[in-house]
Amino acid sequence: METELIRTKVDVIFKEMLQAATPRPGVEQYLKSATAMNLKIGLASSSFYEWIEPYLIKFDLRHYFDAICTADVVSEVKPNPELYLLCAEKLGVDPADAIAFEDSINGSKAAFAAGMPCVIVPNEMTKHYTFLEYSLMIPSMTDMALADVITSISR
Repeated sequence: METELIRTKVDVIFKEMLQAATPRPGVEQYLKSATAMNLKIGLASSSFYEWIEPYLIKFDLRHYFDAICTADVVSEVKPNPELYLLCAEKLGVDPADAIAFEDSINGSKAAFAAGMPCVIVPNEMTKHYTFLEYSLMIPSMTDMALADVITSISR
C-alpha cells in the first residue's frame, strides 16, 4: 500500500515537472541544423525511456532521433561508455566521428571513454562544476552554431 502511495506522489510530481519544463535554449535549432546537414542523431541517456518519452512528445522532438539508447537497454549507465557505444553502433558511425553533447561530469567521462569528442553545455546545476574531459565547452547552444561546433571539434 505504501509503495502505491509513493508511486502516486512521484507521478504527480513528474507531471508537474513536465508541465513546467521547456527545452534548453538552442537544442531544437541544433536538431534542425543536424537534420539539414543530413547528420545522424542519437540520444544516449542514463534515464529510463519512460522518463524521457513524455518530454520528446511534449516538445515534438522524437522525429529528430535516429537512435535512442536509455538505461533500459544497457547493463551500466554513465560514466560507463556503454550507452554511447550502443548509440554509435545503432547509428552505424564510429564513435570518433560523432560528437557528444553533455551537461554532466559522468556524461563527459562516458563520452571520452567511448572515444567520442564531447561538447560540454552545462546546465544550471552543473555550470559551476569542474569538467576535466571535453573537447569544447560552451555556455549555451545559442552561443555557437552547430556548424561552428563541428568545425571547432574537427581541427
